[in-house]
Amino acid sequence: QLLRGRIRVLRGDGPGALALLKPVLANHPASVDLEVRRAAAEAYLLAGQPAEAIKLLEGRTGGVPSLVLLTAKAQRQAGNAQAAMATLQPLAAKLPEDPNTVPDPRPAAGIAMEYASLLAASGRTAEAVTFFEKATRFHSQSREAWAGLARALTASGREAEAQQAAARAEELAKAASAPRPARPAVAPVPEPAAPAPSAPASEAAAAPVLSANLQEAMRLLSEGQNEAALAAVQREIEVSPSDLRARTLQVRLLLTLQRGPEALRAAEAALALQPENPDLVYQRGVALMATRNLTGAEADLRRAIQLAPRHTAAMNDLAVLLISQKKTDEARKLLEEVLRLNPQDRTAAANLEQIKKGGA
Repeated sequence: QLLRGRIRVLRGDGPGALALLKPVLANHPASVDLEVRRAAAEAYLLAGQPAEAIKLLEGRTGGVPSLVLLTAKAQRQAGNAQAAMATLQPLAAKLPEDPNTVPDPRPAAGIAMEYASLLAASGRTAEAVTFFEKATRFHSQSREAWAGLARALTASGREAEAQQAAARAEELAKAASAPRPARPAVAPVPEPAAPAPSAPASEAAAAPVLSANLQEAMRLLSEGQNEAALAAVQREIEVSPSDLRARTLQVRLLLTLQRGPEALRAAEAALALQPENPDLVYQRGVALMATRNLTGAEADLRRAIQLAPRHTAAMNDLAVLLISQKKTDEARKLLEEVLRLNPQDRTAAANLEQIKKGGA
């Protein structure tokens, strides 16, 4: 059940993950306590409940850097940037200058990135530059780190250096979107294909064990290392091209990184494997929204609901699209149906309130 909850987190389904993880949180062996807390905290953040994530993590991280980082992210999401900086400051102060002095520099890069972002948001741009520079040293292939450095340098009036950092970020973006050469033939251990869900909540059977690449991607994702997580997912797709878990996560990461055209191509590749899978149809609809193809997005969202009438994520997103088109009557009906299916859906409740206030 913990594994199924983690898969829900990977899919960005916070409420669905919590439904699976809350029973585990209430009764689990001490040996997996930190991992259970990590998974539940990530689910709470996805569900827009950072205060609950903070309750799980504050004073209970065991000094694990990735959990300390997750605590700071929860504090920032809760609107307490000062607390987030205070949480990260001891770790940030201990970051070495040389990335070769730590076994795996990526967690350190995540800490540097988050701390730098907090500093920049508070107007301490000179300090932010220092930590963004550290992030680029620890993870030189991180487009996010270079883009953050470019913004901080611009805010500091260092335009020439900012242009160099921005050029590096753009270079990494182009490299990531370029076709990847085929890997040398290696005989991987066969892995069972992911089941085709009939609706977002379908995972009644036990999920197959995650591969090493996807486990690595999950860890990196929890540390905020989205570029590195994407690289791990892409390695998995090369080895197991029919693994829908990997392809679903690839689309989610590309959307998070605001790489809409790549996300759309990835969503179409996944859908080609299972054209009648409502989750994959929905995901392509989201990618189409990201690329501003609203007509195509609407068609996919409606198709996902047709295939899975209880697909609340598709119903929520279709309602938002309809609100933007002033089609509030249909949007209202969709949101009311979402709340009938899940009375705790805060997104649907907020959008319905927007309609009632005439904000559409």
